[in-house]
Amino acid sequence: MSSSKEGAMALDSWGYATPETLEACQERTTQWKPALLELAKQVHKAMLHYKPDLQSKLTVQWYISDGSLLGAFRSGKMISHDYDFDYGLCFLTEDGCVADLETSKKGLPAIANYLSESLDKKYTILPRDDVAFKIEVYQESSGIHWDNKGQWYNVHMDLQMCFSPDQTKYVYAYFRDDYNDYIDIQVPDVLPLSEIEFESTKWPCPRNPEKYLIGVYGYIGTPAKYNSVTRKYEPLN
Repeated sequence: MSSSKEGAMALDSWGYATPETLEACQERTTQWKPALLELAKQVHKAMLHYKPDLQSKLTVQWYISDGSLLGAFRSGKMISHDYDFDYGLCFLTEDGCVADLETSKKGLPAIANYLSESLDKKYTILPRDDVAFKIEVYQESSGIHWDNKGQWYNVHMDLQMCFSPDQTKYVYAYFRDDYNDYIDIQVPDVLPLSEIEFESTKWPCPRNPEKYLIGVYGYIGTPAKYNSVTRKYEPLN
């Protein structure tokens, strides 16, 4: 993951939130928070009714993850400068094992198609397979992402696909910047799923949210800053 330009302090792993930009990030979150939660509830309701193709032997697990899970774990609320809703998903084989990458890749398009049919037509559902296997959901009315020169719209939800090569390590299907070399999530940290409260609603979450979050972020307290060398968070002071 990228960080802010050299010498600047990053408060998030993309370098978008810095002490100088924090107020603007918080204003953006306040503006879009109702829309993010509306979308999240639509996706969750849709996924409760999702049934794989009869020829598929895979089932799917989905849960609140990443920044959304971190906010839920800390306070039950969205982090003040977060800008999207994060969902994780993985596929299980007939024997209950987390599917490997090649098997999982085959299941993702069906979910993208299903969400395209199920969600309000104001949303665009975009499956990606360049730097990650995931599904992005956005509204064109949200505008272009400020740091990407018009390449894509502000994403309201990321559904990040995960897999396991060995039924031990739990891996994000995200291949940019050697991301998975810096996180440590184990399958038993994720499954079977549990529940957590986020913005006054119960959401499915990893079995051990604290271990999951530490495996991704390192320090999960607040206030925190991002170290672009270790790719972990550390206390701000």
